[in-house]
Amino acid sequence: MTGPRLRADVMDQRGFTLVELLVTMIAGLVMTLATLTMLDISVQESAKVADRVEAGQRGRVAMEQLIQELHSSCVAASVAPVLTGSTSTSIQFLSQFGSAAVLTPNLHTVTYSGSQLTDTAYAATGGSAPTWTFSATPAYSRTVLTNVSQATVNGTVQPVFQYYKYVNGTLSSALPTPLSSTDAADTVQVAVNFQVGPLDTSTAADRTIQTTGTAVLRYVPADPTPGAPNLPCQ
Repeated sequence: MTGPRLRADVMDQRGFTLVELLVTMIAGLVMTLATLTMLDISVQESAKVADRVEAGQRGRVAMEQLIQELHSSCVAASVAPVLTGSTSTSIQFLSQFGSAAVLTPNLHTVTYSGSQLTDTAYAATGGSAPTWTFSATPAYSRTVLTNVSQATVNGTVQPVFQYYKYVNGTLSSALPTPLSSTDAADTVQVAVNFQVGPLDTSTAADRTIQTTGTAVLRYVPADPTPGAPNLPCQ
């Protein structure tokens, strides 16, 4: 091609200037960064949800095991299942499963320590209700839950274990710990409360779940008559 048409093509100035090219590149970079940021946020939020679901499942399983053991603590009539010296982080109680009128219990010590809940059981070696004797060597010790901590409400650390008795048919306020022999003999309800995180050991507040449970250590409702003892395992 020759002549005026060729000269016109050579002189054509259509296209992108350097400034336009830079603006386009910056706009594309901004959009890419925005997309990557949204993707990163989405991944993080999905991980948080997954961690909370996992923590909730772990907490429910552990709580169910503890409450079942506590519900199996009335091994004989009028025998107090919760023992003297139980504290806000460690509970000692009798427990056994079975259908006999009087069961020979194990002595359980469930303790919160070092981000773990452990259950240590001691087998009976002799005696009879209510004065069984127990081995000094554990029959077994198992980890109930890991990555667990005491729950905090309004800046106040909550007890893992709280104990209650009936006063004129109404539950008292939480009993002081360690439990005295008198309060231990009257304990009819145990509340369990802890914070649990996922298996990846994260303790961030948005990845943990507070889990609570209550065990009533009686077979019948409380008698509201003033002065009625309403003792455990009645």
